[in-house]
Amino acid sequence: MEKNSIKQLLMASNFYILNKHLVKTLGIETAFFLTALVEADEILADKNGWFYQTIPQIEKMTGLTKHKQTNCINELLILGILLQENKGMPMKRYFKLDYEKIAKLLSSHKKDNSQEDREGDSKEEKNQSAREEKNCHLGREKIDTNKELYINNLDKKLKTTKLDNLVGIESKSSSSSSFENSFSEEKERFYQIKSALENYGLGVETCRNIMELVKNGRVNFERINSVLGVAKEKAWGEGAIYKALRDNWEIRERDKKVFSEKELRKKLSSKVNILLDDYEKGRTNYEDMIEEYLEFSLNSIFSENLKVEYYEKMRKASEEITSKIA
Repeated sequence: MEKNSIKQLLMASNFYILNKHLVKTLGIETAFFLTALVEADEILADKNGWFYQTIPQIEKMTGLTKHKQTNCINELLILGILLQENKGMPMKRYFKLDYEKIAKLLSSHKKDNSQEDREGDSKEEKNQSAREEKNCHLGREKIDTNKELYINNLDKKLKTTKLDNLVGIESKSSSSSSFENSFSEEKERFYQIKSALENYGLGVETCRNIMELVKNGRVNFERINSVLGVAKEKAWGEGAIYKALRDNWEIRERDKKVFSEKELRKKLSSKVNILLDDYEKGRTNYEDMIEEYLEFSLNSIFSENLKVEYYEKMRKASEEITSKIA
């Protein structure tokens, strides 16, 4: 089954549909968590399939607590369905889904069910008349046939790529270099916009709505970047960001308060010390500490050099704390 077919089986636009085979295999919470990641992958993944999601973002989407998220992540990592890498500077946690392994998991479950059905049929034959057996067999064949027709039709509908679906580019067989260049430019524009939305930390639903505006030609990268810049300064919520783009708000940057480097260092140093104290006393773990620092340092008043400098200080100090505890 194609990657896009797997995605469509596990996701929906305005509500979640849990695949019953996944629920039986993984449990309801892990299956729900995986479904939410599929949605995030569809909107936020880069060219190589990696996407960034914070613990608060996932909790907002699913209601799953940090502890439950960790359990789900560990289970999916063990199964090889989910890959995780810490990338960038400051470091961020990225995920990637292995759709081949998801397909194998679904396939193996289907085989197990078929075996159970056969065993059940064998037992039933001893207790039922030939007519009942025939009716049961015909009913099963009808279900299997309908299921195959549904999957085949679904596969036919899903021949377009993820890029085609979100950006609205028709799939055309053409050897024209001008078409290839145009497609390449659209692709680059698409990933540029996705990167901006991802780095800002918007939720999946908001990203989807903004990408719909992009698809309809109502906003471009420059406009999105401008709105996100003002939104960060004025602490807008996701609803305000979307409305500003949808309704074409007139925006202007307010005068920024200028901080000296000494003041900025003091702010970062104070935050790092608080986080390290919580880490040393067991009030937080390493991953949550990093997440909280990254969210704090997103403020545009901090330069990239300062962010990296204090991130490195915090990382080295945490390693010393870990070695002492060990």
